[in-house]
Amino acid sequence: MVSRRIEVGVGERYGSLEVLRELPTRRSRSVGTKRWFLCRCDCGKEVEVRLGHLRSGHTRSCGCYVNLGGTGGSRDYVSGYHGMADSPEYGIWKGMKKRCYHPRARGYHNYGGRGVKVYERWLHSFKAFFEDMGSRPSPEHQIDRIDGDGDYEPGNCRWVTRGEQNRNRKDNRFLEFRGERLCLADWAKRFGIRKGTLHDRLARGLSVEEALTIPVRVWTHSTG
Repeated sequence: MVSRRIEVGVGERYGSLEVLRELPTRRSRSVGTKRWFLCRCDCGKEVEVRLGHLRSGHTRSCGCYVNLGGTGGSRDYVSGYHGMADSPEYGIWKGMKKRCYHPRARGYHNYGGRGVKVYERWLHSFKAFFEDMGSRPSPEHQIDRIDGDGDYEPGNCRWVTRGEQNRNRKDNRFLEFRGERLCLADWAKRFGIRKGTLHDRLARGLSVEEALTIPVRVWTHSTG
């Protein structure tokens, strides 16, 4: 019985690989004679791949795909930019996904456990995440959700320093005054009063305007 030759056309895609052309067959002692193809990865790099590895899904990229363990023992192949697997942005992207989808991850109860999700396009593609967020401005910056109850998605994410992120924590109290919304600590700093003083004034029932604008009493010690 004559085996039927498998036809692989130029332009066919296997994962993130696009077939450019077939290469001369190669022979080795371990696997015998095999067909090879030149392919271009979505990241732009060209790579030579054996036919069997293309068709089986063994090779899906030039190596810029990362195999991450999914929940329930599944495997999830996630696309990225070639050469960025060790970048801070890539690590932030992975951590974001783990917090939302891996119950055993540190902090899961504050993210996935509360229903926080990752934008669908970001979930399966580091490339999409990087295109939307760009490089972080400095080593001190990290990703932050503007609405702490919202998802990781465009419009709700930004790069902030740790200090800025702490001001957006759920346990911070935000005040609105004269068309602005800032946390209590920032209002206290702007009006030159102590955070504790502002907190106490509000606790005594003063309005936000009164709490911010009433001059702090200056105590003087009488010598007579």
